Amino acid sequence: METNLKRITAVLGPTNTGKTHLAVETMLEYSTGILGFPLRLLAREIFDKCVNKVGKEKVALITGEEKIIPKSPKYYICTVESMPQDILVDFVAIDEIQMCADHERGHIFTDRLLNSRGEKLTMFLGSHSMKNIITSLVDNIEFVDRKRYSKLTYNGYKKISRLNPKTALIAFSTDEVYGHVPVGDSVETDPFAPRSPYAASKAGAELLVLSYFTTYGLPTLITRGGNTIGPYQYPEKVVPVFVKMYEGMNVAIPASTAAIMSASDFVSSASGGGLTLLILITFVITFRFFIKTNYKS
Repeated sequence: METNLKRITAVLGPTNTGKTHLAVETMLEYSTGILGFPLRLLAREIFDKCVNKVGKEKVALITGEEKIIPKSPKYYICTVESMPQDILVDFVAIDEIQMCADHERGHIFTDRLLNSRGEKLTMFLGSHSMKNIITSLVDNIEFVDRKRYSKLTYNGYKKISRLNPKTALIAFSTDEVYGHVPVGDSVETDPFAPRSPYAASKAGAELLVLSYFTTYGLPTLITRGGNTIGPYQYPEKVVPVFVKMYEGMNVAIPASTAAIMSASDFVSSASGGGLTLLILITFVITFRFFIKTNYKS
C-alpha cells in the first residue's frame, strides 16, 4: 500500500479530453519532470513540443529507438519502459495507465504505478476503468474526472461500396513479411514467409485489407517499407551499434526516416486500388578505418 504523503493525482477520462496536454503543461510548471508514454511516436511528438517551448538544451528524449540527452536536461520525455529510475524530479506522469492490464507490457506499467513518484507531484493518466484498481493500490490519491471535448455521434449504417470515390484504405506493412531472402531482392508478388510474430501480424493485416478490395472494391494501398534509420536511434539496431562502436567512422545514411516519409506521402496521393508497393530505399554505410600494424622481426 502507498504510504508516501507526496501529492498523487489520477486524471481519468476517455480519449480527446486533454489529459496529455494537461500533463505537459503541468510538468513545465515545475523545475524538473519525467513523462512516460506508451508509444515511441507519441513521446517524440511531445518531445518536439517541449523543445519548442523551453529549448532543446532542457529536454531529453529516451525511447527504445532514440536517445537524445543534452548535457543538463530538466525534463525527460520517454516511453514507459525507458523512464530513468535513478533520477529525482519534481514531477512524474504516466500516460495510459490502464496498460497495467496489458498481457505483454502490463508489468512495466504496474511497476511505475507502484514505484514511480515525483518529489512534489505524481500524475497517472488513463481510463476510468483503472479507478478501483488505483484506489486499492495507492493511498491518498486525488481523482480528477475529464470530459470529452468533442461529441461522438453515430451516422448510421453505410455500405463500403458507397463511400466517397476518393476514400482509400492505406496499410503500412513491412518487408519482413517475405521472411528470409538469402539471394536477390523481393518483389511485390513474392509469397509471404514471416519468421516472427511481428511480421506474421503484418502479413495478416495485409490479407484483411486486401479482402476489402476483393470483396467490396474498396481502394486499398499497402506499403512494405524497410527499417528506417535516423541519426538519434538508440544503439540496439545494427547501424547505431556500429556508429557507437567505431570512433572516427564516417557514416552516410541517405535513406533516413525522412526518405521513408516522402515515399509514404507519394503513396497516400496515389490513385487506384488493390496496390501493394515495396518501398526499396537502401542505405549506404562507409567505414574508414585507420589500422596500424606493427611487425617485429
